[in-house]
Amino acid sequence: MKIVLELFIILIFTLLGELIASILPFSFPGSVIGLLLLFVALMTKIVKVDQIKDVSKWLQKNMAFLFVPLCVGIMQYFDIIKVSWFEILLILVVSTIITLITTAVIAEKGVKHEWYNMEYNNNFRNIFIMYVYSKENETFSTKSIIN
Repeated sequence: MKIVLELFIILIFTLLGELIASILPFSFPGSVIGLLLLFVALMTKIVKVDQIKDVSKWLQKNMAFLFVPLCVGIMQYFDIIKVSWFEILLILVVSTIITLITTAVIAEKGVKHEWYNMEYNNNFRNIFIMYVYSKENETFSTKSIIN
């Protein structure tokens, strides 16, 4: 019964998103609006994480099944795909490369050449080890702080 209630909560937000999308004067996906509403509800603690935790884990584990209708539905447009497969492939490759480069640049700026890693010693005390990368020497050095 708990799973049904959790699924009902998620479906309520999906329905609210679809209703808002139908009212908007421009086209916007209702599912995205529903996700944003659910995010706001989780951040403001209107909905607690425990209230949707089990069904969320189940949906995450079985996400591949949710793509089956999409893949079957795209076969309606096989004639278009057959004609312009090269353009579609080119767009996919270029957008993937742009995404990888953008992610790498953002990650490099965010990391600032310092990596922190928490490890545990044999006595189960926390040891924080800081890995610092030196661009000049192209080497790593470590500093250990035992708590």
